[in-house]
Amino acid sequence: MDDSLASTVIGKIMSHSRIIVGMFLMLVALTSCGTDPKTSLLAAAKKGDTAKVKALIAGGTDVNTADDFNMTTLMTAAREGHPDTVQALLDNGAHVNATGGDGMTALMIASFGGHQRSLSSTVTPKTIP
Repeated sequence: MDDSLASTVIGKIMSHSRIIVGMFLMLVALTSCGTDPKTSLLAAAKKGDTAKVKALIAGGTDVNTADDFNMTTLMTAAREGHPDTVQALLDNGAHVNATGGDGMTALMIASFGGHQRSLSSTVTPKTIP
């Protein structure tokens, strides 16, 4: 194979590789955008986007949505230290005594994250009847 042909072949391979990598990165970006309402609610709780949390719940998304590790939206907002978001979730029926896959409640998770003081008036254990 002469040098010009090899150079052309390598150039085409590199061009296709860039397209494939670009498509992969676009897929990753679309997946992380949270087009699914449950994924969007968990992402909004993590960011502390209270307005988006309220809108998604008003639109019918389950306030007690959980991720693959059974971490609910309330636990996520508490872990990140977002008291306004936590309050919005509680106002809309989030289960305060729910436990994640590790057996921890939202208040326990907030404590581990160093947010117990900022969330203590918002997240308090409730007696189970």
